[in-house]
Amino acid sequence: MNMTKIRNIAVQQGIDYGRMDKQDLVRAIQRSENNWDCFATAYNSECNQVDCCWSQDCFTMTAKYSIKRYALICNALFNEFLEKITTTLKTVFSKNA
Repeated sequence: MNMTKIRNIAVQQGIDYGRMDKQDLVRAIQRSENNWDCFATAYNSECNQVDCCWSQDCFTMTAKYSIKRYALICNALFNEFLEKITTTLKTVFSKNA
């Protein structure tokens, strides 16, 4: 669902959406409807909210965030690895100098 439609739903619910992103806005709508505010938290495309109108976007955003999280973790591990190699090489070369 595009942001224009989501904002229209928010207005109907009396939600002042201001500068909310899609995830925060959908969760605010879910709360206003007394539903779980679980948008974009599905794990392995599994969800027990079978009648949820957000499920398609939810699964898409969950996958997108999962890929970003994975990339951040890989980047952090790679940087840690490089730092250890650099430290080791400095130690080895300083002993040989």
